[in-house]
Amino acid sequence: MQKLAESCEIDWYLQAELAYNKRFGAKYSIDETIKSKLDKKAVQKQCAKKKRFLQYRAYVRDNIFAVLD
Repeated sequence: MQKLAESCEIDWYLQAELAYNKRFGAKYSIDETIKSKLDKKAVQKQCAKKKRFLQYRAYVRDNIFAVLD
């Protein structure tokens, strides 16, 4: 049973990245329009929205920040 559990280990970073990309699209093209306008408040708001999305799906903080960076 333990061998089965070890062989079926889940890559939570990959799962978080897949969920993020499914919801928000390619992660490198999301903030480009807002960043070009230099609207700091809008960038912070959008970042908080993305963090909440992943938190609601029970991803740990390390995975969330790895996906967003």
